[in-house]
Amino acid sequence: MNNDIVDSILQAWMLLFDDYDFTQEHYNQLRNFSSEELHEIIAEMAGCHSSARSLLRNKWLTSPEDILSQVTFEYEWRVQNCPYFRNEHDAESWLHELSCAVITPLSRVAPGQFELLLSFILQLIRTQEDVYNLLATSDGYLWHSALYDMLLHILVQIIGVQSECLKKRTGEMLKELEVGQFVEEIKSRVKYLQCNEQRSVLNTFINNCLAEE
Repeated sequence: MNNDIVDSILQAWMLLFDDYDFTQEHYNQLRNFSSEELHEIIAEMAGCHSSARSLLRNKWLTSPEDILSQVTFEYEWRVQNCPYFRNEHDAESWLHELSCAVITPLSRVAPGQFELLLSFILQLIRTQEDVYNLLATSDGYLWHSALYDMLLHILVQIIGVQSECLKKRTGEMLKELEVGQFVEEIKSRVKYLQCNEQRSVLNTFINNCLAEE
């Protein structure tokens, strides 16, 4: 198992430790299950929870090359078939499922599709109102936050790629956003990156992208 996958697992479990009362003992127990037992656990969880089912299908059981087309279809279908929400809880639950089905899988998109991926997330950011207009009982912040968290993730990946052409194209695409809001949203997230060098490089990259020519 490579270090990136190990780090990803540890970060995911840290969220469970912090927010959902999971312990290191739980983590150790899970590591002791056999492959067959883990398959049974995954199938049971996917069968019981629609968001887990969507995440499993779209992120882990779809090839990285096909994830973007899969989630594009999923987004369009869910928005077109959005139900009527009677209360804020129902609206927030729908937004959570939308995020699990559409945004979370994007972290596994093939590196060769970074420009398409960036274009997709920027389009979702520009059209946030389309989602908010469906929600009479929620402010939609969960969706807004998920979009900018994923945009930060994509930018971190892009600055790690040795392609000046991709970085130049990224700058051109970022300038199409509402600059003030973009800078505020991204820089409020950059400061939480654990790597000092990564924070510095990303801040410089963003400033250079948005600098007046």
